Amino acid sequence: MGFFFYADHLGVSDDITVKWFNAVVTAIFVCGLTVKKFWQYRRAWKLWTGLSGLVVAHFIFVQTLGWQKPNYFWMLVVIGLPEMFIAAILLTVLLKVNPAFLSEDHS
Repeated sequence: MGFFFYADHLGVSDDITVKWFNAVVTAIFVCGLTVKKFWQYRRAWKLWTGLSGLVVAHFIFVQTLGWQKPNYFWMLVVIGLPEMFIAAILLTVLLKVNPAFLSEDHS
């Protein structure tokens, strides 16, 4: 809520505030689940480099979106799920992981 109050204090429009709030939540969701899945590789620099590149690409892509406010809720589904798929493929290739690893539970 503080995010919205601060944006209102600065005079930022609600459309922009909601767009960027959803973009950040989607990035946290995607990165959080990806890090959880690949946690055993946390000491590999390729994990963090690949993930950093995905975060930068996420925000560049979101910046170009011209969605209207009511559709921002779907950002998690429309952008987040494909990003999780891309992250899994990219990190599997970068880390030279057996693809069967993705179907196993490593909690």
